[in-house]
Amino acid sequence: MMVLDALERQIVAALQLDPRCPWRKIAAVLGEAERIVGRRATQLLESGAVAVVGVRPRSAAMLVDMRCTPGVVRAAAQSLAQRNDTTFVYTTTGTGDCVAEILTEHGRMGDVLSEELPSTIGLKHSTSYPVLRYFRTIRGWRPEVLGADRARVIGLVEAAFADYDAEPLLNKLDQAGIPAGRVRTLKEVYAWPQLASQGLLVDVDHPLLGTVTLPGPPLRFFDNHGGAEATRRTHTAPPLLDQHGAGIRAWLAADEAAE
Repeated sequence: MMVLDALERQIVAALQLDPRCPWRKIAAVLGEAERIVGRRATQLLESGAVAVVGVRPRSAAMLVDMRCTPGVVRAAAQSLAQRNDTTFVYTTTGTGDCVAEILTEHGRMGDVLSEELPSTIGLKHSTSYPVLRYFRTIRGWRPEVLGADRARVIGLVEAAFADYDAEPLLNKLDQAGIPAGRVRTLKEVYAWPQLASQGLLVDVDHPLLGTVTLPGPPLRFFDNHGGAEATRRTHTAPPLLDQHGAGIRAWLAADEAAE
C-alpha cells in the first residue's frame, strides 16, 4: 500500500478542488517550487496511485432505517452489505437496528423499496429517506489536509465565485457533480417546502395574534410494537402572560401544604 507524504496529500486535495488546475497554480498556493510539484504530481498519476476521472453519479440515493426481528439484526445487516448498490451498512442503537445507504438508478427505486428491501431477512419495518444533496461523505477526501494554506485556497475559490449569483453558480456546480448548497436566511428556511412536508413547521391559533407559524418538533416518535408513528400533530399556542399563573400558584401552594 502506498502512503502519501504531506506534499502529495496537498497535491491530491488541490486536484480534488480543481482537477484541471495547472501545476503552476498549485505550486503557488502551496508555496512550493513548480518543478517539485509537477514532478511529484506526475509520479502520482503515472504510478496509478492517483487518477483524475469523470464519474457518472447514480441518479437516486436513499438512506434506509430498518427495524429487525430480535436476534437477526446481524443477518439483516450482512444481507444488505452483500448488495452491489449499498455504500455502507451500520448496525445502530435507538429506534432503528440498522441503517444503510443505497445508490441506484431512479427507475429502479420503486422495485428496491417495494420488492427487494421488504424481502431482506429479518426485516420488520423500514423507513427510507431520499438523499437531496451531499455536503460531506465518508468517501470524500478531507480538504483540511491543505493545512495552513487552506485560507489561501478558500480565498482563490471565493474570488472565482464572486462574479456569480447563487442560482447560476449552484447549477454549474451541480452539472459538474460538485456537492454544494445555498446558505439560507431564516426567511428562506421558513419558506422551504421541505420543512412543511416534514412537519417542522406548525400552525397554531393564538388568542391575540391569530394563526401563527412556529418551529415544529425536530424528533419523530414511533410505537415500539406496531411501528406506527406516534408523533404529536396538534399543538397549542405559547401562553399569554400569566395565562396559567393561577393554576401554577395553586399547585405550588398544595405542594407546600403537603410538606
